[in-house]
Amino acid sequence: KKAETYKDFADPWLGSADLGFDPLNLAVQGGIFDKAQTAVPETTYYNYRESEVKHGRFAMGAFLAIFAESADRGALFKQLGQTGIEDKLDG
Repeated sequence: KKAETYKDFADPWLGSADLGFDPLNLAVQGGIFDKAQTAVPETTYYNYRESEVKHGRFAMGAFLAIFAESADRGALFKQLGQTGIEDKLDG
């Protein structure tokens, strides 16, 4: 049987982390480069899920870096021994 939605895959995380949002069934259709006869839709789904988690973690880290940016810049100047440099990047 061909999977019609991502809920047809045997995914142990669906019960705890699924919000049910895939209205266009993109997780089942496969990617642009996955059109070969040997492409497995379930593998494409797991790759999408893994990359979504990876990019989400990177975005969370980048968001937190916004708050520490000016403090980090000052610490970098001190480590380089350039205490007299005026920081004009933030205005």
